[in-house]
Amino acid sequence: MFLLKEPTPETAKRYMEERVSAEVAYNPLLHTSFPERVKGYVNDDNVAVIGQGEECFEKAREAVRSWRVFPDSWAKVYVSEVAQKVGTVVGVVLKHLGFYSINPSRVVYVVDEKTKAGFAYGTLPGHAERGEELFQVEWDKESDNVSYRIRAYSRPGHLLSLLGYPVVRALQKRFVRDSIAQMKEICSKGETERS
Repeated sequence: MFLLKEPTPETAKRYMEERVSAEVAYNPLLHTSFPERVKGYVNDDNVAVIGQGEECFEKAREAVRSWRVFPDSWAKVYVSEVAQKVGTVVGVVLKHLGFYSINPSRVVYVVDEKTKAGFAYGTLPGHAERGEELFQVEWDKESDNVSYRIRAYSRPGHLLSLLGYPVVRALQKRFVRDSIAQMKEICSKGETERS
């Protein structure tokens, strides 16, 4: 859903709640957990070291669990449940190029291991794109590095996304850059609460 002014929290929540029973808007058999590229979609896999050590990993894990992967400067997150679990509906309101979009998705799997944490969601009808996106942090005890991965496959899910595809790709790259920067800051400063 594209809007000329910022939606109220009530509008965003209502739009998201209308999609709670919707099916994902892509082939649900294709998951970001598979190493293969997905045909017919743009495949992105971005991995960055965001810090080192167990303390950094715990901060990053908590940031992922509290939905802090979305850049505070241009994204607001609404969720059907605070806890991340399969089925949780996530509505992300993005501000870009002078307008707003509400992008609903559903969590399709959660990663919760000793040295790895994250979630992936699949887009729902009304999202600007079709596909799936994984947000994951991992601590490599051997190198002591904590890495952050954003892996996605997507294609336009709306006529405006198709017509403005070069702009969409630029926004996707900006999102990755800003999300990584935010996670690095969280690791270095320890901020895990959304203001």
